Amino acid sequence: MRTRDRSAESFDGTRLRFQGTSSSRSAAVDGGVSGEVAFDLGGASGSIADVSNGFWLWNRSTGAGFFALDGPSAALAESGLAVAAQVFVDRFRGSSANAFDEEFNGETGEFSFRDVSLGIGRTKSKGDRWFDFENVFVSSFTQRFDESAGSLTFTEWFGSGPLDTGSIDRKIASAEATATVTLSGITCTEFFEEPVIDCTELGETTVTVDVSWEGVGAISSSKSMFDSKTGSEHIRFSGRSTNRAAVANGVVIGDVVGWTLSDADGSLSRNADGSWFKG
Repeated sequence: MRTRDRSAESFDGTRLRFQGTSSSRSAAVDGGVSGEVAFDLGGASGSIADVSNGFWLWNRSTGAGFFALDGPSAALAESGLAVAAQVFVDRFRGSSANAFDEEFNGETGEFSFRDVSLGIGRTKSKGDRWFDFENVFVSSFTQRFDESAGSLTFTEWFGSGPLDTGSIDRKIASAEATATVTLSGITCTEFFEEPVIDCTELGETTVTVDVSWEGVGAISSSKSMFDSKTGSEHIRFSGRSTNRAAVANGVVIGDVVGWTLSDADGSLSRNADGSWFKG
């Protein structure tokens, strides 16, 4: 099985970006481990994979780092020692609106990806009360390849802030958002001849967001369920979502970062899911 993934997340002031490809197949494992701690792997489940991944993580207190793995790898699943069981339960209900545009400049070799997202909903963990949120997330990512220098430079501004005014229609027909968001910036250059990345923090800047979404096309619904048990660990997940494509119009205005959305690609969705973990 071959997969390709690309994602980006922000949490507690930290930015995580991932992209990679993998080819994998299941495998039977034989053999064992001898010594003070010994066990037999005969009949254990496993996998063999060829992976090419890139991770980029940045936080003000820790700086920036990059880790890459290329080549074959092997993994196995085997029952562990019995420990005291812990149970975690999480639930989520909410709606989201997303708008993005991307551009490639063939003359300069520069690629840009910009994203505006609105999330309205509530989440709950076991033993806690429901937590309501209304947030706007903004990201601007630029990447440029310099063939003569043998380097790749990327610059990113990202941040989130509370929604000032706006809403998402319950039938995901439309959405609108205004907000003032503080963005943190960083620029990094990776040199291919040496395993070195040079990063510089760019400080903070503020942008004003005023964006509206209009749903287009058909509405699709989906349900998903997942149940997995390995040794003492047991995971269950169930969720449902309603989605439709959308076009977005509006502006992101700032002194350093800013752009106009004109019939930009987007999406509207409503989601409800729950997860249960015991291990």
